[in-house]
Amino acid sequence: MKKLFILCLIVIFSMSLVYAQRGPKGPHSNVTPKIMQEFQTKVLAVEYSMPEANTNSSLLKPKVKIRILNKTENKEVSVILAPQDYLMMKNFTLKQGDKIKIKLEKMVNVRGEAMYFAYVVNKIIVKGNNKEIKTLKLRDESGKPLWIKNTENSEYRGHRIEK
Repeated sequence: MKKLFILCLIVIFSMSLVYAQRGPKGPHSNVTPKIMQEFQTKVLAVEYSMPEANTNSSLLKPKVKIRILNKTENKEVSVILAPQDYLMMKNFTLKQGDKIKIKLEKMVNVRGEAMYFAYVVNKIIVKGNNKEIKTLKLRDESGKPLWIKNTENSEYRGHRIEK
């Protein structure tokens, strides 16, 4: 009986060590710590992408990405913004040639691929001598998307606005 008890303790201890080495679970569990960048640039292209079918069903909405020249790294990159209907709800559009100031996060996944996520996009609109800035906040300081239903103070609920 004593040997069985000791064996159970060893198994439980071993399993806890294995679990502890796994780390936290979630969409960013296999990436490097975040690297924040902020700079002014122009939109080179607007892209629409459909997420992979094996992702969370609430995320299966067309995502809007923009291609920009990353002035920090001096190369062209694709930046993930948000679901298309979130941008529509916020009445925020971007097109090729638009001047923007962007705050983004760069992460590297386990395959070594760089991924860029926009936190804030400031669209710079120049009309004659007037300069207008339209701001779209996409993520909170922790990186959580503002279009996710559980985000505090979020009006976004998918395809409709609830007030």
